[in-house]
Amino acid sequence: MAERYNIKSSQIADHIYLLIDETDTSNWKDGGRMLVDSDQLSFIYIMETENELIYIGIPKEYWADLKSALQKGNSVILRTGESELELSAIHEELAYLIENIKGNANYGKEMVEAVEEVF
Repeated sequence: MAERYNIKSSQIADHIYLLIDETDTSNWKDGGRMLVDSDQLSFIYIMETENELIYIGIPKEYWADLKSALQKGNSVILRTGESELELSAIHEELAYLIENIKGNANYGKEMVEAVEEVF
């Protein structure tokens, strides 16, 4: 089973920083893809290690920051303690998911409404 970390806060500077609890990310690499968790109204960014997947949950409360990053072309950086990892595929993946979710009842009414409201 994949480990899951949820975003705890965000910071906007020259990039969008998404912060999670401090953990060792030295063996993490960018998985370059995203999923949707309709039950928890979250987007999931996938990170990888050699042996497992790590899910980074991005709840609705941080979607406005993601929208800003999309509109401005800002990088999105995952930060834990002193470690930073760029989420290199987030723009492309998020844009695809947003377009796919809008008006698509397969994601559930609540998820569709939340995405349409923010994006």
